[in-house]
Amino acid sequence: MKCSIVITTYNYGRYIQCALDSAIGQTYDNTEIVVIDDGSQDNSAELIKPYVDRYGVKYVYQENAGQTVAKNRGVRESSGEVIAFLDADDMWDSTKLEKMIPLFDNPDVAVVYSKRRLLDPDGAISEYNHPPLYRGRILNRIYVDNFICFSSSMVRRTSLELIGGFDETLSMGIDYDLWIRMAQAYEFDFLDECLTYYRVGHGNMSDNREKRILSAFNIMKRHLRDKKIRRGLAVPAILEAWGMTCCTYAMFQKSRQKSAKAAGLMLASLAMYPISTRSWKAALRMVLPDKVISLLKYLVKPGEKTC
Repeated sequence: MKCSIVITTYNYGRYIQCALDSAIGQTYDNTEIVVIDDGSQDNSAELIKPYVDRYGVKYVYQENAGQTVAKNRGVRESSGEVIAFLDADDMWDSTKLEKMIPLFDNPDVAVVYSKRRLLDPDGAISEYNHPPLYRGRILNRIYVDNFICFSSSMVRRTSLELIGGFDETLSMGIDYDLWIRMAQAYEFDFLDECLTYYRVGHGNMSDNREKRILSAFNIMKRHLRDKKIRRGLAVPAILEAWGMTCCTYAMFQKSRQKSAKAAGLMLASLAMYPISTRSWKAALRMVLPDKVISLLKYLVKPGEKTC
């Protein structure tokens, strides 16, 4: 099975060589690497050129059009039966493809993903509590929370094309939107290993919290209007998704010192999904003094770190 590795980049010259090295160093041989440069103005082209000359990497430069257009372009420029996505600031374990591609032997599986490790801007690995992962028909779980690390994901080309690829009307949350649409029609599977290194803390899009939260609201609303997706969603999952997103937005507003708006959002969260331990803990953090919160954190044993 041929695997196309699609890397999109925009001014990530600082990291692009690490991403390429991890793609070239895969123990799985039947691959091609396609890099879509979405109008970078740094030295990305110069850094990528040796990989084109030595390893046959396909390099495509386009005027800046956004990540959604760039990823769809990468799919069109590739030819593999499966497509592995790798953001230019992330990296892979060398055995990732070799271990994950066999999961596509199940013809019902369209998306495969893995656990991740976190990298800081300088490449140091940090631990964190990994979210639960799910396989099979996961529409309800993915609607509640996008737990899939995009750079760990691999998709079956035929399924991706039938579902319509990435929605180019969106600028954020494009993977969350795609997974919901694919989960309505196909099965997912995962490998219970940390095979992807996901970089955080360097001013990338993941730091733009408010836009991400508002984008999630928009995507959830859009998919409730889709009759096929709505039929597959259970009411508890819908309430949990909206309740948890309201909780997240409430904590963001609290951090911005907008207490009244935060309180309203937290009340909405608890009204929609009152059995959420997370929301009640967040509500307590909003009303209790910092010293009391610190004491409670000291008394509560932290969860086991798996990656």
